[in-house]
Amino acid sequence: MLATATTMTADEGATLLAQFANITQMDPSYYSNLASTIVSLGNNYATTEQKITEMSQGIAASASLAGMSEADMVALSAAVTSLGIETQAGATSMSRLISTLMTAVETGDNLNEFAQIANMSAEEFSQAWGNNAVEALQTFVVGLTDTQRNGKSATVALTELGITEARMQRMVLSL
Repeated sequence: MLATATTMTADEGATLLAQFANITQMDPSYYSNLASTIVSLGNNYATTEQKITEMSQGIAASASLAGMSEADMVALSAAVTSLGIETQAGATSMSRLISTLMTAVETGDNLNEFAQIANMSAEEFSQAWGNNAVEALQTFVVGLTDTQRNGKSATVALTELGITEARMQRMVLSL
């Protein structure tokens, strides 16, 4: 089906979806729904189905560990690739961001700082992450835009959190 509606070949689409399903432990009976979602996102955002699929496969491991659904992963991938960020760079950066936030929640390291940016207490951010990790991530990213409340630029806030790699900062700031 992806080969008919996208620039991917049937083999490419099948392989990427199978790898994604293997990582996420997705039931193969959902392939059709996943493919339809990917095509819909590709048709409605400034990205392609191939980029969405490749990035989804790239973030699947960290996103699965964070408790994100397959739909969350595909939506994040569409958001990042629609910003013009290359698939591999975006997948690596998003995986790192997810892992960094998950580590903060699990260990408490920098949790107060992440929570403050999200305009929450550490406990609220931990609960939000546990209930819906992608929504907590979104709240953090949106919080970065409120530089007046934070008293510093988003770039400085990211640097203070140890998020200093240029590609990762570009992705977060673009979001």
